[in-house]
Amino acid sequence: MTTGNLTTEQDYSLACNVCAVVQTVRVCTVRKDKYLHGLMVQEAFPEPEFNSAYREQIIGLRSGYHVCDDCWDSVTAYEEEE
Repeated sequence: MTTGNLTTEQDYSLACNVCAVVQTVRVCTVRKDKYLHGLMVQEAFPEPEFNSAYREQIIGLRSGYHVCDDCWDSVTAYEEEE
């Protein structure tokens, strides 16, 4: 955990639900708590400071469902074929 500017960051592990590869995401706990208490992810983690891939990881923390970038490309390619 890191402290500075009255913010605390914590690392979380996310396992891809497709390939099981584990990724680590570092999250500001204040922002995460605001998101978990109802603030929209785009408001808690706005661009340009946070990109859409990072926000998808944050959504995965809340939902328990995460797909890594490599699997996301293959999953969406499969869906486009159908």
